[in-house]
Amino acid sequence: MAKDDPPRSRAARRAAEDALVRVVHHYGETPEFVLLGGLVPELLCSEAGVIHAGTTDVDVQVNLEIAAGATNMARLEQALGNAEFTPDPQRIWRWQTDVDGQKAVVKFELLADLDYAPGGSVVSFDEFEELGAVNLRGTGFAARDFSPRAMRARIGGISYHVDVNVTGLAGVSGLSRDEGVYAQVRGGVLAFAAYYLTVVWEPTGIAIVTSSMALKGCDRL
Repeated sequence: MAKDDPPRSRAARRAAEDALVRVVHHYGETPEFVLLGGLVPELLCSEAGVIHAGTTDVDVQVNLEIAAGATNMARLEQALGNAEFTPDPQRIWRWQTDVDGQKAVVKFELLADLDYAPGGSVVSFDEFEELGAVNLRGTGFAARDFSPRAMRARIGGISYHVDVNVTGLAGVSGLSRDEGVYAQVRGGVLAFAAYYLTVVWEPTGIAIVTSSMALKGCDRL
């Protein structure tokens, strides 16, 4: 977690998930991107007896959006804007939005895994000045193993129901094998893979649990 990131909490995780639902709602149908990162474990392991530590951002793998062409990328850019996200002026792969009622910012980060671009480089698109992706090796596993997941949120008194493609265990473990638990990107650290499956909240704070404990109740893996 970067120094300026808000602390992980249930409220922060809820804000990140609500923000994702807003983006997908404005996209108009199930996007091609695949969700990975800190929102995934609780979605996969909803019946587990532990509570995941959560996240403060939304990480999506966009290889399939890129393969679909400029129309999809334009739709994603418009959806982010309509969901009240704005581009980071120094990182075109990151968009962010303020969270009402909380001193927090939700970040929406676009990750790619393209053979023609160097690992760690920023992939830009000719048609879009403010939308791009960071080319992070190993994230492509998420686009090979995913399934749609129903998500919902109540925002401003309105209920939203959407379907989101969520990576499975192969996508998570594949990224772990390729990059290790942490991936360094332009001075910021994105934590992925097994770490997210084993870090949970306990009354005394964050605790590390065994893989068997973390995976118990993960019927979606």
